[in-house]
Amino acid sequence: MSRPAQALSAITCLFVGIIGFAWLPQPPSNQELLANYAKVADYANAAASVRGLPWWTPNYLQGCSLAFLSLGALTNLALLAVTLVSDPTWGARIIALGFLFLCPLTMYAFIRRLCPESGWMAFSCGAAYLFAPAILLR
Repeated sequence: MSRPAQALSAITCLFVGIIGFAWLPQPPSNQELLANYAKVADYANAAASVRGLPWWTPNYLQGCSLAFLSLGALTNLALLAVTLVSDPTWGARIIALGFLFLCPLTMYAFIRRLCPESGWMAFSCGAAYLFAPAILLR
């Protein structure tokens, strides 16, 4: 592993660890990923009721089409898997922290593939992605 990759991994671990240490013990706040869990739970109940992939859910937002379910399928499946073994509040937070950990590393790999001779440029892109306000607002 190169020095920029090690530096990004260390900064990412430190940042996600501090955020997780401060965030996990907090009680749920308004608009904190619980709506995402409600949507995923409704999708799972609809899938169980038809024993397959449903096209429509009658409950979430008074019924909606599931035609675009595949756009967020990875996030939804991860959220469903973690909430099956834990509390919905903790599950949503663990998934958010996991994605926050993986995103800068995948950005590093992407930029490193585009610019193979520039490891520090890939580091700066990964760090910028980690500390981006758009990620912190979601």
